[in-house]
Amino acid sequence: MADRSISLVFGTALLAIANVAARADGSVDSAEEKARAAECAAFRRACERCGQDAAGMSVGLASSMANVRPRADIIPAVPLRGVHVRLARGESESVQIVVMPGDSGLRNVRVSVSDLERRGGSFFGLFGDTLPAKNIDCSVVGYVLTTNRPPYRVGFWPEAGVRKCERVKPGWWPDPILDFMDSTDIAQGDVQSFWIRVRCPRDQPAGEYHGVLAVAADNAGVFRVPFRARVYDFSVPESSPLPLAITFAPPRSGEPGRIVAAREAEWGDFLSDYYITMDSLYHRGDIRWDVLQDLRKRGRLGYFNLGYWDGLGDGPGAEAKWRGTTLARLRDAYSRAKELDLLDHAYVYGCDEAKTNSFDDVRRAAEILKKELPGVPISTTALDFDYGVGTRLSAIDWFTPLTKYFDPEKARISRRAGHQVWWYICCIPPAPHANMFVECPLIEGRFLMGAAAVRQRPDGFLYYQTAAWKSPGCITSGPFTDWNACTWQTFNGDGCWTCVGPNGRPLATMRLENFRDGLEDYAYAMKLEELLRKRRPGRNDRWAGRARELLAVPARVMKSMTEFTGDPNDILEWRDEMAELIESF
Repeated sequence: MADRSISLVFGTALLAIANVAARADGSVDSAEEKARAAECAAFRRACERCGQDAAGMSVGLASSMANVRPRADIIPAVPLRGVHVRLARGESESVQIVVMPGDSGLRNVRVSVSDLERRGGSFFGLFGDTLPAKNIDCSVVGYVLTTNRPPYRVGFWPEAGVRKCERVKPGWWPDPILDFMDSTDIAQGDVQSFWIRVRCPRDQPAGEYHGVLAVAADNAGVFRVPFRARVYDFSVPESSPLPLAITFAPPRSGEPGRIVAAREAEWGDFLSDYYITMDSLYHRGDIRWDVLQDLRKRGRLGYFNLGYWDGLGDGPGAEAKWRGTTLARLRDAYSRAKELDLLDHAYVYGCDEAKTNSFDDVRRAAEILKKELPGVPISTTALDFDYGVGTRLSAIDWFTPLTKYFDPEKARISRRAGHQVWWYICCIPPAPHANMFVECPLIEGRFLMGAAAVRQRPDGFLYYQTAAWKSPGCITSGPFTDWNACTWQTFNGDGCWTCVGPNGRPLATMRLENFRDGLEDYAYAMKLEELLRKRRPGRNDRWAGRARELLAVPARVMKSMTEFTGDPNDILEWRDEMAELIESF
């Protein structure tokens, strides 16, 4: 988590992501060029006032929840004076280092962080009081070029507490984290971000760790600042604290899909680092049992789908045909899962967004599945807005409305009837609701998986695809990549949270990082809630009162699903307050 001085810039910084106009090549017209020149000059002066040599390079600090565009007219960063992150054992937390050249371009710019030493630790750094530099990644942020104006609007905060929604124009956007690149050249006039990710080992002693971050360029010397990491005295879980049903199904055609097909075990491990189990909502028998077994052994296995199911259909022989195909396939997968002792992680998903006119077919199929696959939850996104209470779909176990249509009170009633109520996003809902398109403020993904889930309490989260790759090739260079940002119609990044690096190497996007960060925020809340249940009732218990306030999610973080903060520090302060209560229990 970045120094809280970052909050000073975010009231206006996110405005830029919706307002900057760009041509198809990523350049901007004269009005934006003037605004950008003025912003760059102001940023340079601010860095110079902090003691930086503006003639060589200006270095800033930005939140991991900020879209730092390379050629936008706002730089959402403050001059870099130091870095302070806070995280639990087993957690990853990131910040961005923003570098802008001075009077000429920069060559071979790189960021590094030293080993971090714990003050007050054991003798001379022995016995685990060092957080090694190998646990701190310093990667180049990559950019994708959007060439179409999407149909959706994007939210932004032109002033504190006021959110507006506007259409965005094409241009260069930050998205893939190029962890195969630890340095890059920066052209004069561009701004480049580096992703600094701290990964805390599960056996790391709690405490405050200190080291040095260095920014260097061949033609600008070295700039150093203090780097601190506070390790909290508790851990986040190995597997997702919120149940997930998420598809990773790369296309079978094109270089990225073909290469990844031969590296599925590596990708399965990569996805589990983000709490995602290699799975597909829509498969009809293609299950990587070896990957699932490995995740189970390591305590990282989430839910997985035994296979897609359709409604029975009408006409003579429809049920017999369904039993001979769909049901036979699902029974085979059920038997295999039972044999491998994986059945407690299995579900079946089907009848995607089925409308009311097909509910009888859905009902008949679900009733058969309940009998034939005992103990396996039956999941759907069928459009039953009463979640099985007094409807034809009472045999369904998991109902999944869009976040826009999630009703906490109806969900409570549905749970009393034995159901669960999840939620999901896809190409909808657009702003003012949170979503995860390339152009969406990164804070939206973290908010949705963290604060919003804590407040609204869905039973799980569903997403239809994370590998809707349209690029003919892999990303092999950067920071300006040729990765195709458009994934469906004129939507950018919908269904695509991952990218493919050299030789099929998994690459995370900044959106995927914020997805995980939100789940880690959710894990803090679940840990605090667990401790609250253990707390003995007592008069004037300030700890319990404060815990309840934080679990309700403060209004400064969230008022509703369409009214929430644009300031990353509101998220971080809420999270830190939960951590401090957990440690003081």
